[in-house]
Amino acid sequence: MAVSLQFYINYTSDKIKMHRKSQASVDCGHVLKFIFDPDCLHVEAVVQASMRDTSYKVTIDLNNAFGIDSSTCECALRNHECHHVAAALLYGYRHVSKTDIKCAWIKNPKSRIPKETKPIGELYPHRRPGYR
Repeated sequence: MAVSLQFYINYTSDKIKMHRKSQASVDCGHVLKFIFDPDCLHVEAVVQASMRDTSYKVTIDLNNAFGIDSSTCECALRNHECHHVAAALLYGYRHVSKTDIKCAWIKNPKSRIPKETKPIGELYPHRRPGYR
């Protein structure tokens, strides 16, 4: 499951400069790390600054109404709206893959030992009865 585009649209509505800067950041590959937890609707990302060799850690808490409960960024704007948060949301819509989604334990993994163990003779019976 990817991040819905509606989160990005709601965050950048009526902010054309933020929209352009976030698209440029995603197109230039400035989103260095992205982790999305679909159960908690939580995003963590690392976004490189536009003109510097620094990067900022971004955390976003989403809600079910396609809104943002809280967002933080290590840039100068801090908790105010910045294009790094918008870039993380846009990256989540365009490029999220299974490796970016936080893993959860599988209830019944295939590698689990079966509850019953049978001897090899029961699993693979001999073709000729009484053969030794």
